[in-house]
Amino acid sequence: MTKLDSAINFAINSGADVMNCSWTVGGLYKWPLITAAFQRTQTEGRGGLGIAVICAAGNHGGAVKYPAKYDSCFAVGAIDYYSWRWDYSAYGTDLDIVAPTGDYCFFGDQWSFDIMGWRGYNPLYDISPCYPWPDVVWDCGVNWDQGYNCHSGGTSMATAMVSGVASLLIARDSMLTSHEVYEIMRHSADVNVGEQAPISPPDVEYGYGRVDAFRAVLSISRGNVDNDPDCAIDISDFVWLVDYMFTDGPPPFPSLLLADMDCSGHVDISDLVFLVDYMYTGGPHPINPCFEFE
Repeated sequence: MTKLDSAINFAINSGADVMNCSWTVGGLYKWPLITAAFQRTQTEGRGGLGIAVICAAGNHGGAVKYPAKYDSCFAVGAIDYYSWRWDYSAYGTDLDIVAPTGDYCFFGDQWSFDIMGWRGYNPLYDISPCYPWPDVVWDCGVNWDQGYNCHSGGTSMATAMVSGVASLLIARDSMLTSHEVYEIMRHSADVNVGEQAPISPPDVEYGYGRVDAFRAVLSISRGNVDNDPDCAIDISDFVWLVDYMFTDGPPPFPSLLLADMDCSGHVDISDLVFLVDYMYTGGPHPINPCFEFE
C-alpha cells in the first residue's frame, strides 16, 4: 500500500464529496493500487453516487498524466489570462476542461492558502525548482505570512478551481452522481478559448473549454424561479413568474433563465404552462440539466 491509495481510501471512508488531486505519479508498479482506490471512489463513495475526483493534467506538456487520464478522474488543464493554453499544461484526448491560472514558475498570480509555517511554499525564501538559487525572496506586496502562497500557478491551481465548481454542483443537488457532475461541467464550459476560438469540443488543447461556475449551477436550477436555496419548485416560483410576466415584477435573479422550464434558451408563456402542468397535473419536471444559454 502507498501513501496515495491510503489517502484516497481515507477520503472514501470519511464521506468526501469531492477530491482534489493536484499531483501526478510515476512508477507503473504503483498504478494498480491507486487505480483500485480510485475505482472505489466511484462504487463506494457518497453511498454509491461516486466522489467527483478532479485531477491536474500535469505541468510538463505532452499527454495528460496519470491519474488524470484515468476514466474515473476529471482532467484539468491550465490557461492564461487570454484563455490560451499555457505551454506547460498537458493536453490530448484525455483532457476534460481548462481553468485560468498563472505560469508554472515565474509568473504565478493566484493566491491560495498554504501549509502553515516553513513547511509550505512560502517559507520567506523561495526554494522551488523553478529557480536555480535558494535565496530569492518573492515580494507579495504585503507583510510576509507563511500561511499563504502568493505566486501559485500550474495545473494544480486550475484543478482547485474546478474542484470548487464540482462542490457547488453537489451542494445544489446532493443526488448528482460523479459522472453527472463531470458531464455538467463539460457541457456548461465556455468554448471561447484558444487562438482559434471558439473551439469545437472535445478539443485536444482545451477539452470542453473553460470551466464556468455560473453556467454549471444554472444548468441544474431551471424551474427554481425564486432561486430558493433548497431548490424546491413550489407556489412561490409560480407567483414570481406570473408577477414578472404580467405585472412588471422583477425578473428571476441572478438569471432570467431560471424560469426556462422547457430548455428553449428563453422565457415565454410556454414556460408558465410547463410549470403549471408540472405542479398541478403531474407533468414532467423542468428540464435539468439544461445547457441552453442566451
